[in-house]
Amino acid sequence: MKKSISILFFFITVSIVNAQWDENPLKFSLGEYNFKSYYDTTDFNSKLTVVKKGETLYSNEFSGRIFSIKADELGEDGKIDILIGVYSGGAHCCFSVYTGHTEERDFIITDSLMLGNSDYEIKDLNDDNQREIFAYDDRFAYVFTSYAGSRFSPVVYTVSNYKFENITGKFPAVINSNIDDLKSQMNELIGKGYNCPAVGEDAFSSDAGMAKAILAPLVQDYMNLGEVSKGYDYVNSVYKCSDKQSFIDTLKIVYKLK
Repeated sequence: MKKSISILFFFITVSIVNAQWDENPLKFSLGEYNFKSYYDTTDFNSKLTVVKKGETLYSNEFSGRIFSIKADELGEDGKIDILIGVYSGGAHCCFSVYTGHTEERDFIITDSLMLGNSDYEIKDLNDDNQREIFAYDDRFAYVFTSYAGSRFSPVVYTVSNYKFENITGKFPAVINSNIDDLKSQMNELIGKGYNCPAVGEDAFSSDAGMAKAILAPLVQDYMNLGEVSKGYDYVNSVYKCSDKQSFIDTLKIVYKLK
């Protein structure tokens, strides 16, 4: 029986014309499969090809620079995953992930994952000899304050049967560490005495905005632990501004933290 190879791609598809490819393509080989990525120094895009025994199985063009191609084994399905990282450029954004696999004389993309502003790491998070994709969920970037002031929850993925699977809840130590850090930051803000905005005043980038930027991912962390009520209990105990109920409603209705 031939063994399939699961492939991870970090990119966004585009059409590229008038390309000027650099002279030093990024190369990677696994068995008979050869991956090659050229970067377009004019349009800042990449072209990826997958070749087996001289036959091109896959060729496509993507926005951003492919900066990493390496093999790893994620999850418990025994499949080798090719991890290909692409950064689109810009102040903070963006990272994307696609996964696919080879079938004899073909390569098929089977799933996609948007990481947004977050970079990623491939590492063993709980010393069980299984590696995972570790990143941060950036859903609260710029929502309550500037990007620099925004805080995020950790997120963990694996690849199972050629599909991405969010397995964050399986890593309570990682989540609790983030909760502890966020509470420490909130205690520091409380110690300084944060000010609440007047009724109807925009709280963005205010002390209250910073407080909400800390509390929102903290509630998300508790949700990932299956203890979301504890998150809201904490919000009720430390956030004293008049827009508290509106803030809680936003987390529950808009961001589905419930």
